[in-house]
Amino acid sequence: MKIIVLGYKGNIGAPMVDVIEKAGHEVVKVSRSDGDYQLDYTNSKAIEAFYKEVGNFDVVITVAGGDGFFGPIENIGYDEFLMGFERKMMGQFNMVLIGKKYINAGGHFILTSGFLSDVPNPRSLVLGTVNAAVNSFVKHASTMLENQLKINVVSPGIVTNYPNIAKGSAQVNATELAKAYLKVLESNMTGQIIKAWNLEINGIILNDLMD
Repeated sequence: MKIIVLGYKGNIGAPMVDVIEKAGHEVVKVSRSDGDYQLDYTNSKAIEAFYKEVGNFDVVITVAGGDGFFGPIENIGYDEFLMGFERKMMGQFNMVLIGKKYINAGGHFILTSGFLSDVPNPRSLVLGTVNAAVNSFVKHASTMLENQLKINVVSPGIVTNYPNIAKGSAQVNATELAKAYLKVLESNMTGQIIKAWNLEINGIILNDLMD
């Protein structure tokens, strides 16, 4: 399959690209400043032009980690929410809303949220809210997309290279997370939130793919 990876260089994207390429897929590497294509995914006109230029493709994976304010409620106002809304939320939404016109029939969109949607802490108001919005978008969009298109979201924990992650931890190994993305993109699932972390809440292990 021909797979677009937006955000291919970071802690999530780099090992993911390695795993996907080793599985025999073609990867189109995209970021704001380099790669096969450069894209400001906050600009809907730029997204449209990008899809027209890239040609046929089967999967879009957006890795939008860190695009949001992380801090106490006393320091949060309109501008702090706006950054998360424009980037991690609407940037990913537009990759789907515009991309659905160009992706091959039966194609797959995989978005990225994060564990703070489920686990509040004193600094998580903006990122937790944005992550929850991305999760909800996927649930709803999965019931509306046509042409047998699929959409899912991976919700990573704290990404680390440490190999042995104990149950009850909010961490996830980067290579294991990359394998989770691969498993999702090769699946027929849709409308799912893949909680790729190992945190225990009220006795429930929220660890859908990583066991």
